[in-house]
Amino acid sequence: VRYAPTNRDQIRLSVARTVRRPNYDLISPYRQEESPADEAWTIGKPVLTVSALDSTKAYDGTSFTGGHGVIYSGLVNGETSAVLSGVLTFAGTSQGAVRAGRYTIVPSGLSSDNYSISYSEGQLEITTRTLAASLGGIVEKNYDGTAEASLSALNFLLEGVVSGDRVQLTHPASGKYADALAGSGKDVTAEGLGLTGPDAANYTLAGTSVSGPVGGINPLDDLAVVLR
Repeated sequence: VRYAPTNRDQIRLSVARTVRRPNYDLISPYRQEESPADEAWTIGKPVLTVSALDSTKAYDGTSFTGGHGVIYSGLVNGETSAVLSGVLTFAGTSQGAVRAGRYTIVPSGLSSDNYSISYSEGQLEITTRTLAASLGGIVEKNYDGTAEASLSALNFLLEGVVSGDRVQLTHPASGKYADALAGSGKDVTAEGLGLTGPDAANYTLAGTSVSGPVGGINPLDDLAVVLR
């Protein structure tokens, strides 16, 4: 059988040795045969795996490019990646990715006369950006014996939206004062907050409720009511 190996092939050789020793009875020799694979060599290029590292970033409206490095598995004889030729590059769905989600990072571009190189892809995760809602302005009414507070869009603030993104806060039309008593600087709480808009999927709201000392309930004694 004849076989012509290429420069990509590996051949594993096993050598069995026969050891003869005298048994000192001077009558017959003692023969011990060792099993095959007592010694083995690999001939050909060893496999070198280049694995892209996973990466995570929070959504910031900018596109992802490149990668965050690789791990080399299979280098022999104390060698490092310095023995490789070419330029490490990255491709995959991660390149140019902007929106929140998961994407692939695919390394390539290296070569070697001494290694058979394979590549393993990594993962990019762009996480959602957290937004904080708050109450602003003044939420005021005259004393009516209830803790109901009327709210408008002007009373809600949304912080952390990337410039140019279209995302809005959905909010209730009413909330609650901390109590029904007259006073100023009273805490008002609104619940049921959410996000909407074409870019809302890139964001997470820190909470669905918000409170702030923006309330005022005027006492009846302060009303300028004159009955004649």
